[in-house]
Amino acid sequence: MTNDELVLQINQAVADGRKTLDLSGKGLKRLPPDIVNLTLQESLTLGKVETWQWVDTHRDPVVIGNELQTLPDELFQLTQLKTLNLSGNPLGELPAGLSRMPQLTELIAVDIQLTEIPEFIGQSSYLRRLDLSNNKIRTIPTILGQLGKLTELALSNNKLKKIPEFIGQLVELIKLELSNNQLRKLPQTIAQLINLKELTLSNNQFKEIPAVLAQLCNLSNLYLSSNRIAAIPPAIGALLNLTELALSNNHIECIPQELGRLSKLETLYLYNNKIRAIPAQIGQLTQLTKLTLSNNQIDIIPEEIQHLRQLNILALANNRITKIPEALGKLDNLDVLY
Repeated sequence: MTNDELVLQINQAVADGRKTLDLSGKGLKRLPPDIVNLTLQESLTLGKVETWQWVDTHRDPVVIGNELQTLPDELFQLTQLKTLNLSGNPLGELPAGLSRMPQLTELIAVDIQLTEIPEFIGQSSYLRRLDLSNNKIRTIPTILGQLGKLTELALSNNKLKKIPEFIGQLVELIKLELSNNQLRKLPQTIAQLINLKELTLSNNQFKEIPAVLAQLCNLSNLYLSSNRIAAIPPAIGALLNLTELALSNNHIECIPQELGRLSKLETLYLYNNKIRAIPAQIGQLTQLTKLTLSNNQIDIIPEEIQHLRQLNILALANNRITKIPEALGKLDNLDVLY
């Protein structure tokens, strides 16, 4: 898009009184000062994520951005703007002008070649969603703990080795994404995130499931695939609100009986492990619709599996099973993959 075409589109948006504008994928190298004329109150998109990772395995995002290396000062005069998406632009840093946008509630800057989170981000007191995924961030500054209204924080696909203690100050967090980093453990203060419902820790270096997770009683989605986990602790049974649990691509050898306590569980990923047996308590997961057990060392499927009346998908390929139990024939809507 040429500069004249961009100015024309901006003027048309002004004439229409539009509250949103999407300029992603236009090949833009600069934004004209005319951007200040916009009356946007909702969102400005200068780049966006088209597709993201699967729930239990890593996949690089497909980002549709532009070629913006800098942003004009006029952009930060859009003081009514609530959502700003900078994804897929080689900015290298977050512009300081963001601190002059008091109404900003969502800042999305995926794949902008960011190496550090600037201190001024702590002044964005109204932020509820911050997505800095797919960058080169190594540390999380203390100032981030001041964003007390955050409900979503995404730092996946970075170079983080440690999550600081002050993460516990973000008590409004509902969703925390930390996949594809270099994490080995979590701070105990994460137990203070009592509102957390979704936690993504896949593709890290955990050798065990952090014990502190058992205190997150409101968790509904927990993703720990592609780590180095050798065992599922009995404490997993404390997460009574889990509906989705992903533990594929680990080194797990057995499933504890306590897993049967997760009566709300709908999806369970356990493929690519070293599991030898399925406990009879699996039959207590009566809400389960999808169970993946492929690529393990399972000999026998217990008869109790017949109690899983909601089960639609059961993946059993590449195990040691010589006989599929007749009980599976009682599950009318089941698709067995083996």
